[in-house]
Parts: sequence; C-alpha cells; structure tokens
Amino acid sequence: MSPPGKVPRKENLGLQCEWGSCSFVCSAMEEFFDHVTQHLQQHMHGSKEEEEEDPLEEEFSCLWQECGFCSLDSSADLIRHVYFHCYHTKLKQWG
Repeated sequence: MSPPGKVPRKENLGLQCEWGSCSFVCSAMEEFFDHVTQHLQQHMHGSKEEEEEDPLEEEFSCLWQECGFCSLDSSADLIRHVYFHCYHTKLKQWG
C-alpha cells in the first residue's frame, strides 16, 4: 500500500544491461538482478583464475559501460557496486 497522496508506480520497466557489450533487456527487477548476477559470477570466476597466477595483483574491476570502478580491497566492494548499477538503472526508468 502506498503512502497517502502517492501514486503507486507500475513496474513496466525497460531495464537494459550495460555490462560490457551485453544487449539484454527485460522488464522485471528480479530477472534483471539474476542476469547481472550471472555476469558477476563469470567475472569473479575469471578473476580467481588470474589471482592464482599472480596473487599480488588482485583487483576487482567493474565492466559496466563507462564506469571504471576498481576495488583493491575485496570482491564484496565490486558486488555491492554492480548491484547499485542495477538499482540506478531502475531509477533512470522512473525519471
């Protein structure tokens, strides 16, 4: 139920993934989060293989278009950051 005076927003969204060159589009946040989670899992799996080769060069880079975020601390920072991109994508649809 919405607060008094507020009009509930319809969830008719056009959520477009901006991970690398991905062109996935959907209208439901849950589906969008699941899709982006797959990108993260593939990306983190690739990072672990590289980490085994040289553990001193551990960094977690965001592959969202025109982002450039990089964390040297932990993969949790990257995960939180990428999910904020998802939330921001939804906000952009609301205007």
